[in-house]
Amino acid sequence: MPKNPDRAVEDRLTALAARLDEARPPLTADDVAARRLQPTPLRRRPAVVVGAAALAVAAAVAGFVVIVGDDESAQVDTTGRPSPGPATETTAPADPATGTLPWSPEATETPPLLVWDNTEMALVDYSGREMARAPMGGWHTNRPDVGIDLVASDSAHVPGGRGVRPVDAVAIDDPIPGCGAAHGRGGIVAAACGGPGGEGPPEIRVVATDGRARRLTGPRPGIGHWRHAIPSPDGKWVLGQWSGECEAPTAFLIDATSGRVDDVAPAGVDSYGVGWAPDGRAVVGIGAGPCADEDFTDTGTFLVDPNRKVRTRIHPFFAGTMVRWGRGMIAYNRLERRVDRAREELGLEESSGEPSHGGETNSSGMFFEGADIYIHALPGSQAGYLEPVRPDELRFRCGDDIYTLSEFDLDFDSNRSDRARLERAAARLVSRLYCVRRPA
Repeated sequence: MPKNPDRAVEDRLTALAARLDEARPPLTADDVAARRLQPTPLRRRPAVVVGAAALAVAAAVAGFVVIVGDDESAQVDTTGRPSPGPATETTAPADPATGTLPWSPEATETPPLLVWDNTEMALVDYSGREMARAPMGGWHTNRPDVGIDLVASDSAHVPGGRGVRPVDAVAIDDPIPGCGAAHGRGGIVAAACGGPGGEGPPEIRVVATDGRARRLTGPRPGIGHWRHAIPSPDGKWVLGQWSGECEAPTAFLIDATSGRVDDVAPAGVDSYGVGWAPDGRAVVGIGAGPCADEDFTDTGTFLVDPNRKVRTRIHPFFAGTMVRWGRGMIAYNRLERRVDRAREELGLEESSGEPSHGGETNSSGMFFEGADIYIHALPGSQAGYLEPVRPDELRFRCGDDIYTLSEFDLDFDSNRSDRARLERAAARLVSRLYCVRRPA
């Protein structure tokens, strides 16, 4: 049997994924919130042997992007200006440790947000409750759109001697040629394209599960480019960040269907698109920049309803990023996080697995239609160490990565494998892995 994936398998899975997506009812905010599954430690299962070492070969692969639709500029909707919510009092005292937050990786609740001003940072939940605070100590994030991890750190200044330090999380989505940041969520990928490091004028593109892309919106007035664009959990909105050189960096809410662009803050005010809360509200930071009215004081981190354009302040700090991982035991790699996100979006329970322990592969599983589906994924650079695909396995390529799926049976009876069910499981997974398809 061949080792490498068959292009026909990719085409069949992509088409099946699109049909399954169309057959599913639209997600509600309650559905999205219910699918925010907390990561659980992986349990051991029989390992799959793929070789002793990775190949030191990097394959240069072009992306698959088809531009469709008209080249029209979206207009800013200035009606229904958001109204400020109540300010949140901070309760946790500042910790004297520099850059170390007094929070435990073993805590049962992981804070979803890290917010900061010019001197201090705080871990908060979506109600604005502070869980820890500390001086910034010179720390900053290079990719606020990607988020951060909280890494356990010893500190004599933290009660109990243990705390966490923020570090940049790993980006898990495939890059799109001519674009910078790309993020998948809600069944679509949104990419900030053009501008510095890109090709052509600044624009945001949206890529669907079948690989087709369209231009969602173009540049905003003035000098600048799109820094990032993050889809909402239901895929109906995109939170875009405009750089605004010589002016104010500005966040916008963009309708993923029509391309209509809405303000989230008054003109001339610095605003920062952070991400999305599980209930479908955008997380936005608003600060009084040099272009803002000198009397403007409505600053802080807000939750913004994209439909009603009502914003509610949850913390007075005005900049922030999402916490992607807050456990000190297992540091998920890029592929493990990607599979974990897909399971979470699909509402599928994780089965047993084998942690990578610092490697690059994924060996985990999910329960699907009553079966335990084993998922093995590895970078394409390690393809030379793959075993030939068995009749009871399904292998496909996702961007540069290679996935092999099989039904895991405690009795090791391969005759029990249901090929049609395995293809449906692979198609559902493909729809939320957000692969950038390779050219034929």
